[in-house]
Parts: sequence; C-alpha cells; structure tokens
Amino acid sequence: MVNHTLAQIFEVNKSTILRAKRKWQQERIVQRKNGSGRKRVTTPEDDENLIQFMRNNPFESVVTAINRTNFPGHDRTARNRVRQDSELRNRVAAKKPFLTADNKNQPGLICKGQAFAG
Repeated sequence: MVNHTLAQIFEVNKSTILRAKRKWQQERIVQRKNGSGRKRVTTPEDDENLIQFMRNNPFESVVTAINRTNFPGHDRTARNRVRQDSELRNRVAAKKPFLTADNKNQPGLICKGQAFAG
C-alpha cells in the first residue's frame, strides 16, 4: 500500500517505485549510471554553427539554418539546441488592434495605407 501511495504522490507508475526501492536496497544508490542515456547526435561545433547562423540571420527559420549549416539532427533537436544553448528566442509579430467604428473616426488613424478622417 505504501508503494501505491508513493506512486500517486509522485505521479508515476507503481513499478517505477518498486524498481527504485529495489535498486536502493541492493546498491544504496538510485541515480542513473553516467553515459546510460541516448548519445548526442551533434557536436559542440555543430551546435555553435547553428546558433551563430541564427544570430546572423534572425529572421530565417530553423529549417533554413539546418540546411545551410548541414546540421546533422532533426529540426526539433535544432530548436532545442537554440533554446537551451543561447539567449535567442523566437520573434513574435506585434498584435494589431481591431478597427472599430470609434477608431475609424479618430483623426490621423492610418489603416492599410488609407487615412480615415473624422
């Protein structure tokens, strides 16, 4: 019952709790071994080339950057590298207000190249 309660608290499966408990009893450690995860697809040079391209061309897409820098990973990997390893963030267009009847009657308001005079 304790394992079930812990599984609910940590929001994991009960087998995960049992595996961690067994590992603690046998080895007195619960951490993963170094190097036990998936190997990196890219080198630090690949990451730096991608980030440098994005700095020099801030309005280009990640897909364009991947093609121009011969980045060996997936586009999701490239986005993760840019987000984690640099201060760069994606650019979002400014929100434009809706034109209402009141807005149209304001002097000096310009919309799509046409001035609305009151």
